[in-house]
Amino acid sequence: MKKLIKWTIALLIIGFLLNYLIKNFNQINWSSISFNYFYLILAIIIIILSYLLQSILWWILLKKKLSFKKSFRIYFSSLVGRYVPGKALLVITRIIMCQKQGINKSTSFTSIVLDLALYSLSAILLFIITLPLYGTIPKQLTLPIIITAILLLPLIHPKILKGIINLGLKLLNKNKVRFRLKLYNSISLLLLHMLRWFLLGIGTYFLLISFIPVQNTLILILPGIFALSIVLGMLMILSPGGLGIREGIIVLLLTPFMQIELAILFSLISRILLTLIEATLALIFELKLD
Repeated sequence: MKKLIKWTIALLIIGFLLNYLIKNFNQINWSSISFNYFYLILAIIIIILSYLLQSILWWILLKKKLSFKKSFRIYFSSLVGRYVPGKALLVITRIIMCQKQGINKSTSFTSIVLDLALYSLSAILLFIITLPLYGTIPKQLTLPIIITAILLLPLIHPKILKGIINLGLKLLNKNKVRFRLKLYNSISLLLLHMLRWFLLGIGTYFLLISFIPVQNTLILILPGIFALSIVLGMLMILSPGGLGIREGIIVLLLTPFMQIELAILFSLISRILLTLIEATLALIFELKLD
């Protein structure tokens, strides 16, 4: 019943966006739309590179206990867990697959939790860094943004990060994690995660300009938008795969730069493309190992 409710909420949001798009279909300036296959192929290549970098970062946190191929297989195969309400299947699947490779539950769980923490922290920080590119930020938002940045920066320190992670796990009635990271390693991993988000944003920018002409500044703004939308979608337990949440945030943040109808269309196309890339990568590494 809970799963049904969660899927219903996600589909209602997607349905609302689709309904708005259909009702305002005639408002789209179709003469401005033209497909550029070179940009589309470039977008796919860059997005794939961003996913490969993310899986390498998890492999590093796992202390390289697996080969590249096996870590890629586990990483991409477990991504399907994001589309199950609650997101727990992602963690469970990855732990089980690691155990089959001789890696104990504690090691794999710690690597997953730490990866998700850096994944989320880097996304929020990147969004804050790119905010000035939006132009004038409303005065009522300036102070909250500054406070958020000040509160997030100390989390880069391994001891503080570990404390926050374990506090969250305690609230979820989960065991504490233990890991040793030097400040240098923590900063390096955070920057690499931000690079991953930046690559994903660049890829989605080329996806966007493959059919819609937009401002050049979006090449620097989209990384922050996608990073924030994906992480907030992931944190919304009620939404499988962030379905609806991600699209809603993308539309909200892109409307200052383009027609809302085009923003909706882009959010849906990007969802389809990213899902296809995830599924294809999982299938490729599954078949290669078999």
